[in-house]
Amino acid sequence: MTDLEGRVTMLEAQVARLQAQLAKERCDGGELFRYNPPWIKPWQIIDRIITNFFPDAEDAVDLTPGRGHFWGKSPRVKVIKSTFDFRETPYIDGQFDIAVFDPPHNADMGATSVMKSFGTYKFGELPDVIREGCRETKRVSMVGAIVKVTDQTHGQQFVHETGWVFDTLGKPFDTTHGMHRKVRDPKWKLPQASVYNNGSAYLIYRWGDQMHVRRQAVLNT
Repeated sequence: MTDLEGRVTMLEAQVARLQAQLAKERCDGGELFRYNPPWIKPWQIIDRIITNFFPDAEDAVDLTPGRGHFWGKSPRVKVIKSTFDFRETPYIDGQFDIAVFDPPHNADMGATSVMKSFGTYKFGELPDVIREGCRETKRVSMVGAIVKVTDQTHGQQFVHETGWVFDTLGKPFDTTHGMHRKVRDPKWKLPQASVYNNGSAYLIYRWGDQMHVRRQAVLNT
């Protein structure tokens, strides 16, 4: 990369930050959108999902707590962070109101990969791993569940992770997406052979009635 190209990239990044800040100030009133902009963090998306679609929930089990990025300082529900294999936990059927499941999205991560810290599996194993986790997610939840996955390209083929969830849990009650800022890799070439991924899907499941109506919040006494 030449000095001029480097300066252009830096200026583009500065412009993008300013545009994002302006859009944030104008548009972010705490709403949940189908495609949420990059400054809406995962914990905010989870908080808004629970506020809008699970006001009748009192607790949630996080089957994949990782670094705790799904929860702010004051979650709207009591959060239980599971330390068990998300495919087989000792919890009884319907023990929690909500189950939250964010499995490893990326297969075949090497030992030095940044994403390996979030967990990884061989690509041939990943579909069954996610399906098994989805089944356990449904088993331990009474009101509903939130499943986060990422459709992407791996090994020069499209990986339809949301499809694996649909196969196991059926059509979701609703969906939303969290987007991250555009990432450029000098190794990428044009024309593109694949769509560049810039976000993940949050699949929202409510068991039972699928009508989109405002539900009564739990009153804490």
